[in-house]
Amino acid sequence: MFRDILVIIRKELVDLSRDRRTLRSMAGILLGMPLFYVLLIGVLLSQVTENMERTLQAGVVGCSRAEGLCDFLRENRVNITALEQLDTQLLANRKFDVILNLPEDYEEALTNFRQPKLGLWYDEVEEKSSIAAKRLGLLLEGWQTTLGYRRAILRGVDPTTLKPLLVEAKSIKPEKGFGMSTVQLFLSTILMACFLGTYHLAVDSVAGERERHTLESLMQTATPRTAFLLGKWLAVALVGMISMMASALFFKLLIQAAPLQNFLGMGADLSWAFVVKSLVISVPLVLMATSLQMMIGTLSRSVKEAQTYATIMSLLGLLPATFASALEKMPQAPWLPSLGQTLALLRLGKEQPVNWLACLVASGGTVALCLLFMLVVYRAFHNEKLFRSGT
Repeated sequence: MFRDILVIIRKELVDLSRDRRTLRSMAGILLGMPLFYVLLIGVLLSQVTENMERTLQAGVVGCSRAEGLCDFLRENRVNITALEQLDTQLLANRKFDVILNLPEDYEEALTNFRQPKLGLWYDEVEEKSSIAAKRLGLLLEGWQTTLGYRRAILRGVDPTTLKPLLVEAKSIKPEKGFGMSTVQLFLSTILMACFLGTYHLAVDSVAGERERHTLESLMQTATPRTAFLLGKWLAVALVGMISMMASALFFKLLIQAAPLQNFLGMGADLSWAFVVKSLVISVPLVLMATSLQMMIGTLSRSVKEAQTYATIMSLLGLLPATFASALEKMPQAPWLPSLGQTLALLRLGKEQPVNWLACLVASGGTVALCLLFMLVVYRAFHNEKLFRSGT
């Protein structure tokens, strides 16, 4: 029987190698996906950095009444344009990022120790305008603190009385540590590869052969049906493993490229130890995905139907990585199949202690699901209805 299983594995791999279009599609998805993720996060980070560091274009109504404030804003990368009156249409036309409206009694109110009411106008629909409003709001808070210190000094009061606490935020993240965005993208890449790597062969090995009317002919041979099932399953699992390792390796090499390091603007890197541990922990996920995809291919009435369900399941496979940070607070989450492995990988990326017992239990649950799905496939393989395409 062992020899029969090896023959089936070889047959499935040879059939896959001859399907050049499928191979190109798999390579495009599995290698293009990490590239897409890295470029996407790089574009988002570069846009945020650009919006936070660029010179703001601000229109100020009544700039002559607050020369000190205007000089302070100019020193902090704000280009001031004096306006005679408030015209919000200038924001809609994107002439300015924000408009600051100073009241006519601005100087008088400050002299009499009253609070003048300033109007900060921005376009909520425009992202740059919203970010500019937040930046300018922080600068105005800083200017307000400066004025408060001056008032305290004039009255003979220690300025630190107005602000008794001095807070300095410091990160414990090491300089060469893993960025959380990098870790989450890596997890998404692995999980997607687990499902997409098994997708094509799992569907074609059962639903495809049934539509081509070759499955029934194969079953009429002397080879036991159990050998056919195990051979097909091992072939799909092997392709899934290779796909996962290829995606992980490509992601690791991709983020180490110097041009992308500069493009991402961060020390995005993953250690080889983390990559290897991630692959080992993800092995049960590949086995479960293999069984799930084969069950879909076996129970579906056509290849198109199987492809539809398999695509949906591949997208659902990303849910643990997508909501891992939120679900991490649930005490039972580390013990759940699939989710437990994802949370373990997330904690490894954070360089935090991992509950290996919970990870082992979650892996056992994942293997149990794998066996459950295979039991369904096993019963279908011993049912003559399997060979009836479209029923």
